[in-house]
Amino acid sequence: MIHYGIVINPIQGPIRAFFAVMDMDFERHTGNRRIHNLNVLLEGSDYKMNFRNLADGLSLLGDINDESVTTAFFDPQYRGVLDKLNYGNEGVNRGVGRCSLTQMDQDTIKAFMREIGRVLKPSGYLMLWVDKYHLCEGVKCWAEDTDLIQVDMITWEKKRIGMGYRTRHKSEFLLVFQKSPLKAKATWTDRSIPDVWAEPAGKEHPHCKPIELQKRLIAATTKPGDVVLDPAAGSFSVLAACKEVGRDFIGGDIQFGEKISNDEKPYLPKELLIPLQKPQQIAFFN
Repeated sequence: MIHYGIVINPIQGPIRAFFAVMDMDFERHTGNRRIHNLNVLLEGSDYKMNFRNLADGLSLLGDINDESVTTAFFDPQYRGVLDKLNYGNEGVNRGVGRCSLTQMDQDTIKAFMREIGRVLKPSGYLMLWVDKYHLCEGVKCWAEDTDLIQVDMITWEKKRIGMGYRTRHKSEFLLVFQKSPLKAKATWTDRSIPDVWAEPAGKEHPHCKPIELQKRLIAATTKPGDVVLDPAAGSFSVLAACKEVGRDFIGGDIQFGEKISNDEKPYLPKELLIPLQKPQQIAFFN
């Protein structure tokens, strides 16, 4: 017997129907709470939503569709502090974790910025972490050839003292960029976030970032169904923040990610991964 029906949601309907017919759990097998987010990744991508992907960041970005991400975080692994201080004991004691990270040169950082600008939706946000040396010298060149415009800055007071020949480091800086067109009220819903944020740094990674601040920023700039990106995720604190806020995440790290086993890769027929433009009639066979 054949059953016909009109699908109201042209993307979610057929896929959910497929899983129902196959007696499969939709959420478990897709790894997504919101099915339209399957369209963030290119068809056939080896990467997975809401997962600690082991990935070169530029490779991951290359698998993401244009204008599919609402908010992005980026913590470039540059050598600013190490090169400026140049203590001569690189890789010893407290510096060993930082020195073990794969470092990015200027051209690599610019390539990341271009790709982030491509995948961000219009008026989407990029949260860019920098140290005080890059803050003073400027990072405007990083955003060349993009539609990203700096609109704000937050100082993170880390509640622990760091290195320094003169003053000791206790803070990092989060530069807030927005992709054009610039909009504030329609894109940023929490106007009580202070521009100086005090929160202890974690110890899971040499560059742990403040999860409570990230939660507030994600909640302020996204809504349910939106996707948050972190292409150099480190400790995956952005993923943890997304889970708590209830947002979908796409991201990875070249050193701290995890490989996806074949059992974890969801199988979806090719035709069900193609975004449909209008309601279509489908048939199911008993």
